[in-house]
Amino acid sequence: MSKVTHLSHQLAQKMETAEKILLVFGAQTSSLDQVAAATALYVSLKERNPDKVLTLLSFGEPVVEQVDLVGINKAVTKLPVAGTVIALQRTKDQIKKISCDTDETTGQVAVVVENMPQMRVLTKEEMILTPMSENYDIVLSFCGARHSLLKKMGVNNMTPDNTFLFSREKMVDNEAIENIYPEHGSFSGLVAELLRQWAWQIDVDAASNLLLGLDARTRNFTNGDTEAVLFELAGWLLRAGGQRSLAQTQRRREKVRNRNLSP
Repeated sequence: MSKVTHLSHQLAQKMETAEKILLVFGAQTSSLDQVAAATALYVSLKERNPDKVLTLLSFGEPVVEQVDLVGINKAVTKLPVAGTVIALQRTKDQIKKISCDTDETTGQVAVVVENMPQMRVLTKEEMILTPMSENYDIVLSFCGARHSLLKKMGVNNMTPDNTFLFSREKMVDNEAIENIYPEHGSFSGLVAELLRQWAWQIDVDAASNLLLGLDARTRNFTNGDTEAVLFELAGWLLRAGGQRSLAQTQRRREKVRNRNLSP
């Protein structure tokens, strides 16, 4: 069984039962190939599973080169906060009891931390507050962001079992989560392979996004190391109705026109 087929089976099973799916990319740190793959998968999932809760998270506002991607306008830069995690820089044996107390006059709630004997009083610097988002059944990350950064944004339940990291490198602060890097080097190509193996009716917009990602990764298929499978996938996406980027088409036409006008 090939790596792509194994990944296809693994992801298909998890997405079938998942109710909440998070897709992540970095506006400044992910390649256009990665962002195209993330948005294409988001569009495809939205089309196939309208009842699932899908969230597309971007680290920062999308940049100019990404504006042609369908679905990029659905990206959020903050997750809905379901609560707050208060981390105390104390060990369990240093704390006697933690409880909540409500002021009868104002109704305000206070968290009461009782120390063990001989322990000094906590300072505010020793209390770290981080947002807590809803738990996601699957996290699909198309960037190599640190685990700690994702936790700071509220993604608290990332595990090797529910997280798929589509990145050249592993997370530097959580190497337990394996990274997925396709042999042909294109994440858009990998998502196209998955959609084809799943026999999904691919959306025209998803196909167009993947073509833009393939164009970016292969420099419009002019790279000498572009593998044959990427040409095959591009043909499949075009037959599905995918459109090449208008801006890139115009640039190619301008280049050809200038070449034809040269003496």
